Amino acid sequence: MMTPASSRRRLVAAAGDKAIRHGDSARVTTLAQRSELPPRVRALLSGLLERARSHFLGVLPRTLDEIESALFKLAERAGSNALQQERFASLREIKPNHALISSRFLAHIEASLAQIRTQVEAPSPTQASITARAELELVDSSVLEEDLALQEIASKSEIRNSQALYALSHRLGVIAGSPAATNEVLALGPVQLVDAFREALRGIDLGVEARVLAYRQFDRVTLLPISIFYQALNTWLAEQRVLPNLQWQAAGKPRVGDGGREPLINQVAQEALEQQATGSAPVTQAHEVGDAELFGTLRHLLADRRRGAGIEQSRGSMAAQASRDDLQSVLSLLQRNPDARAKSASSVYDSGHFRADLLAQLRRAGPHGDALQLAEEDADTVDLIGMLFDHITRDAGSDSGTRALLSRLHVPVLRVALGDKTFFTRRDHPARELLNT
Repeated sequence: MMTPASSRRRLVAAAGDKAIRHGDSARVTTLAQRSELPPRVRALLSGLLERARSHFLGVLPRTLDEIESALFKLAERAGSNALQQERFASLREIKPNHALISSRFLAHIEASLAQIRTQVEAPSPTQASITARAELELVDSSVLEEDLALQEIASKSEIRNSQALYALSHRLGVIAGSPAATNEVLALGPVQLVDAFREALRGIDLGVEARVLAYRQFDRVTLLPISIFYQALNTWLAEQRVLPNLQWQAAGKPRVGDGGREPLINQVAQEALEQQATGSAPVTQAHEVGDAELFGTLRHLLADRRRGAGIEQSRGSMAAQASRDDLQSVLSLLQRNPDARAKSASSVYDSGHFRADLLAQLRRAGPHGDALQLAEEDADTVDLIGMLFDHITRDAGSDSGTRALLSRLHVPVLRVALGDKTFFTRRDHPARELLNT
């Protein structure tokens, strides 16, 4: 007799399968089927596939072992016999299927490479399944946790490896004879890898809890150190004369000839705003280390950009550092008394002017009239939020009032980010949802 839990899992799997078939009906293919590809393209794609197989056949068994270990520990801590048996059942589903999971994962990777010249901008299977499940009224909304976990994992990996992914997307674009692919469809990118792992687990009878745990282990064991894999791919492609002179300017701005994208730190700030629209699972204590790591990555990128631009942070100043309370007091004053340019919808927003105003206020805010200076972490937060607002106000219509409204939101959002660094890492952060709205 089918239990409600197992029935729900099968409905969920069916919805996911429907979404994958609907959004990617021609996905299952191999390089051998692409006989029309030019010989050099086939050789390059075969080389990439060979390196992917070598890498993932080494790391996937470790990932699956860690999943089993985590499931066993979870089962031991179960609060009831029924829950313990369910977790042991998930463990028994994983154990005999190592080879099948690895085979499916690599088949998905080969399909993404084989279709590199036919890719179109479309939702990934993960995003497509969210849409399908939203229409499936019989499925409890809690099953969305699986999709949201995958989106969160992919987004964090994209931020950690943004420079390598930029280079890889342009090199694969040359092979495909098309513009650089977005992260959503980039073959071998984090989105495709998490979709491949999801596909590898399809048909294996695991509950939502076990699947999310499996995805977290995949993130920790496979994706966290994947920068080495991306570096190896870029090095090999450069040796094969695929954009061998692709460089990054020291300021963090990529260039190929006269082309290039926005500075890297602006891309990260933009992604922090745009990616939240898909939602995210709530940040828990288990993720605090990852959040701190991502914020540290943002600060590191910002420091690289400053050095490349010849901007040195002031060190060794005799001025005392402003405490968080001092800084919030000054920001409260600025919030109550916005300057004239924030009131003008036609003005061009400039976070540099805001920073100058803030520092001027701090110089008068110390005890006995002494000057105060920003602590390094606070200064980085001020700059990151400023860059975010520079980006989102740049495209706002000058006559719509939107630019003035966003300018007035700068200080409140900065005050939130100073006290809560998960603003930069949580796509469902209330302040980011407000900005998106």
